[in-house]
Amino acid sequence: MSEFTAFFNNSVLFWGLLSCLIAQFFKIIFNFFSTGKVRFGIMFETGGMPSSHSALITGTTSGIGFQLGFDNPIFALAIAISLIVMYDASGVRKSAGIQAAEIN
Repeated sequence: MSEFTAFFNNSVLFWGLLSCLIAQFFKIIFNFFSTGKVRFGIMFETGGMPSSHSALITGTTSGIGFQLGFDNPIFALAIAISLIVMYDASGVRKSAGIQAAEIN
């Protein structure tokens, strides 16, 4: 099997990327309900909620748990990394909100 084929047969990567894509898609829906306008370009913007970073790491961590088992040390490491990413993402969003309020 070639490396290219192996890349696309990676179920852990699939679940991580699918989660990220779904989070980005929900940004279109949430933006529509808050502004009344459909903006497909928001899918390619960073920031906002839901967090694509958190979705990517959560989907990947879940995939690791399902594939290797939830008692596997690799899954424990993935949980630790997930918590760091989500904590950091929320801190950056909070700081950016405070800074934006001060600037405006």
